Amino acid sequence: MLPTKEWIALITGILGLAATVVAVIRYFIKKEQMEGDMKRLEERYSELDGQHKELLQEVGAIKATGTAVFLIKSGIDGELELAMKALQATASSILVPLPAREPSHLVFLSVHGPAAPKLRRSVISIKKGIAGFVFSRGKPYLAVDARSDKQFFKGMDAISSYTTTDMMCLPIRSAEKVIGVLQFLNKSGNQEFTQHDLQIAERFADSLGSKVAEFITDVRNFELLGFSPVEESLEGTVAFCDLTASSLLFDAMDFTSAISLMNSYLERNCDIVMKHGGTVDKFLGDGAMFRFNVPLQIRDHRVRAIQAAVEMKNDFENLKASWLNAGIPASPLQTRIGVASGRLHEAIMGHPQYQSLTVMGEPVVIAANLCAGASRERSIILTDENSLQGMERQIQARAVSQASLKKIKGNPAAVSEVIAFTNSATEDN
Repeated sequence: MLPTKEWIALITGILGLAATVVAVIRYFIKKEQMEGDMKRLEERYSELDGQHKELLQEVGAIKATGTAVFLIKSGIDGELELAMKALQATASSILVPLPAREPSHLVFLSVHGPAAPKLRRSVISIKKGIAGFVFSRGKPYLAVDARSDKQFFKGMDAISSYTTTDMMCLPIRSAEKVIGVLQFLNKSGNQEFTQHDLQIAERFADSLGSKVAEFITDVRNFELLGFSPVEESLEGTVAFCDLTASSLLFDAMDFTSAISLMNSYLERNCDIVMKHGGTVDKFLGDGAMFRFNVPLQIRDHRVRAIQAAVEMKNDFENLKASWLNAGIPASPLQTRIGVASGRLHEAIMGHPQYQSLTVMGEPVVIAANLCAGASRERSIILTDENSLQGMERQIQARAVSQASLKKIKGNPAAVSEVIAFTNSATEDN
C-alpha cells in the first residue's frame, strides 16, 4: 500500500491531468466556435459586399436613366423574387428582346439567384435555348431534366458557372403579343417543377405583363440594363490628339510641374475644339478624343474638325516655344493629330456607376491609328480621304505613303498630311 503522501501526489497528478484535458477540450471547442463565427462573418461580409456593389450600380443606373424607370424595374424585380420564393425555385429571370428592327437576341431584364452577377449583361440568341424557343412559339415549356432536353442551351450554364437541372419557362404577353420570357430554375429540396407549379407561374406571368410592357416601351430604358438603344448611324468626324515624349517631362522636372504642362496642352486643345463646335469625348492619358456632329450637329463638320486640328497644331508650336523660352526641356515634345470621317454610332459605355456617351465606328479606329502611327519627330496632322473629300481647294495637304506609317487598322484607302488652310477655307467658315 502506497504511503499517504504518494497517494496525495498521485491524486493531485490525475486531477492536474484531468484539468489539462478539460482545458484542451475547451480550447478546441472554443476554436471550433471561433472558426464557425469567422466563417459566418466572412459569408456575411460577402453578402454585404455584393449588396454594396449592387447599390452602387443602382445609383449609377438612376443617374443614367432617371428615377421613374428605376422604380418600374424595382417593381419587376420585387415581383419576380416573390414568384421565385412561392415556387421554391433556386433561380429565376425575365428576358426581353433587345430592341432592333428584327430582334435577334434576348437580354435579362431581371435575374435572381447565385448566377445573377454574371448574367446581367449577357445576351441569348432567340434561336437558341428554351427561352428562345418559348419566346418564338409563345407556349410554356417544362423541362424536368433540362440538360438532356434537346432545346436546352448549355452555353449559359458555362457563362454563369451554374448547373441547371430542371426549369420552367413561360411567355409574358401584352395585348396578346409575346414581349418576354419568365423562367424558373432548379426547384429546391431535390424536387421537380410540376404542372401545378406551371399554373401558379402563369398567374405571375399575367401580372408581370403590364410592368414589362411599360419598361420596354422606351428603348432608352435598356440603358439601365447596360445596353444602348439601337439607333441609325450618323455622319461625323473624329479627331485624336497625342503629346509625344511626355514621359520625359517627369524625368526633367517634378511631378506637379509636368502634370501642369500636360493639362495646359489638353485644356487649350479642348478650348479650340469646342470653339469649332466639337465635343470632348474622353481623355486618354496625355491625349484626347474629340467628335464633331455627334450628337451636336454642326455645319461642315469635316472642315471644322480639320480647321480645329490645324489650329491645335499651330497653338502647340507657340506653346512649346514659350516653354523653351522659360527654360523648360520641351524640345522632344511634339503633337500628333489623327482625323477621320464616316458613319458613327452613339453608345453608352462603362460600368453603370461610370457610364459615358461615346461613339463607335470605323472612323474612330482610323483616327486613333492615324494619330498613333504618325511620326514622333515633328508635329503632324494625318487624315483619311473621307475627311478631305470635296475640300481640295480649301485645304492644303499632301499624300503620305502608307509605307512611311505604322500599319493603320481600318485600311484607309489614302492618307494625307494636312499642312494649312487656304483663304477660301477661312472665309467659308
